[in-house]
Amino acid sequence: MLKSVIAASFAAATFAQGNIVQVAEADPELRVLVDAVVRGGLVSALEGPGPFTVFAPINQAFDALGRNIIDYVFNPTHTKVLDEVLTYHVVSGKVASSALKDGEVIPTLDGKQTLTAHVNGAEITINTARVVKANVEASNGIVHIVDAVLVPSDFSLPPKDILTTALATGELSTLVKAVTVANITAALAMPNGPYTVFAPTDAAFAKLPANELAYLLAHPDALRDVLFYHLTEFRIYASEITNFGRVPTLFNRQEIVFFVNASGVLVNGEAKVVAANVDCTNGVVHLIDTVLIPARMKQAMAAYAAPTDNIVQLAQATPELSTLVTAVIAADLVKTLEGTGPFTVFAPTDDAFKRLPQGVLAYLLANPSTLKTVLLYHTVAGNVPSTALKNDEIILTAAGFNATVHIVNDRHHNLIFIDDAMVIKADNEATNGVVHIVDNVLFPPAKLAALEASVRRLRGSA
Repeated sequence: MLKSVIAASFAAATFAQGNIVQVAEADPELRVLVDAVVRGGLVSALEGPGPFTVFAPINQAFDALGRNIIDYVFNPTHTKVLDEVLTYHVVSGKVASSALKDGEVIPTLDGKQTLTAHVNGAEITINTARVVKANVEASNGIVHIVDAVLVPSDFSLPPKDILTTALATGELSTLVKAVTVANITAALAMPNGPYTVFAPTDAAFAKLPANELAYLLAHPDALRDVLFYHLTEFRIYASEITNFGRVPTLFNRQEIVFFVNASGVLVNGEAKVVAANVDCTNGVVHLIDTVLIPARMKQAMAAYAAPTDNIVQLAQATPELSTLVTAVIAADLVKTLEGTGPFTVFAPTDDAFKRLPQGVLAYLLANPSTLKTVLLYHTVAGNVPSTALKNDEIILTAAGFNATVHIVNDRHHNLIFIDDAMVIKADNEATNGVVHIVDNVLFPPAKLAALEASVRRLRGSA
């Protein structure tokens, strides 16, 4: 059916209804092409005497390129790139479909590139774009409508995405670390975006008071919010920023405001753009000299006192964790939990140990290897605040066994459980991680039956 429609369109040349631009404007399927021609400043050229042959991509052809490419090419900063792509679709002279030969190489208007025609009966392709409607007459040439955008062989986007660009920029090393801690690396790599990133330099992070930087590194959720406050959608180049202009950020659509004067561009009146327009495949980066902090976070950050105790010291200073401290010593885990980590520990209270069946605690303290496995089942690699835990999430413990997170909503707040242990005091911060105090001792399911059997044997021999 499609072949017959195409064949019919080849056979039925239309009467000229104006020049090439006017013909394109009259066809709703060429709306994006017309927009591109206007943006590229090529209207006058294609209204000229010609004659020209234009291979005109339909709207869907531009959509197929993807948002990043369209956003890059259509941006006013890249008019030259857009012109190169558009002129690649134009041939000097009037070439009807019947004149095209299979394998024919056709020079484009600029004389620097060539197109290749492929003819198979009634089907014609130019490079890899199918002609879906041929021989649309214009007063200054002819238009063949195609289903794909023709891309010059030497056309390329910037070679690196935002994350790779940041990794290669020496003065953004702290930002790269922050992106990793906040777990947003995937958002800054292809095919996400396009974004505009106002990227604080290492010097910008160094200007933060020590307690505020410590707060961000200890609170991945807050750090993610701060980083998203530096990101906006779409590419925004320095030339497009206006005085008192505002744009919403990825942090809850909260806006940042620009001030432009003779000395340059300021963001929120405090962060100066020190290097602009670093192009990436999925956006553009502007380096700034100050970290942007959302107003509602400033008070919490300023009041933050960084922890001074590691996990073992924190447990030793917490009266309700004395049995846990004894167990950590017996299992020879003190050096491990004093290490750099970071670790997340679900710490059973003294009452939790007291509720164990008779003889279990004594057995564990007398069998360091088993005790070590049990304690490591309470330990997770990384700093995991309570806000990062998700219902039904499976977490791999340091013992090598999976535990399951359950979150129960009551009318006042969320109750967090790890297996059957409820978190009764969350987010006790240490220099090397975080401790969540729980009301039950956790046992790896695979080890529990063997432990119970050992305790029964112990009781029988007593």
